[in-house]
Amino acid sequence: MANHLDITNLLQNELVRRCQNNPKYSLRAFANNLGISPANLSLILNKKRQPSQKTLDKILQCSSIAAFNKGFLAADGSDKE
Repeated sequence: MANHLDITNLLQNELVRRCQNNPKYSLRAFANNLGISPANLSLILNKKRQPSQKTLDKILQCSSIAAFNKGFLAADGSDKE
């Protein structure tokens, strides 16, 4: 599994990018786009919960995150296709 802090940084960077493009973009909208609950996303972003493998799979299915970070998890051998 990828380092929890790496996933957190990835999500934080993506959320910031989206908020810069659309100032009205919210954590709730981001969570809905990822297919996870806003509460779960908040806990992950605040480093209070590690994402499960199922949650990681949902995050990686998000097209913009997957395209931006194609080799992100492959670097540590966690990307099992």
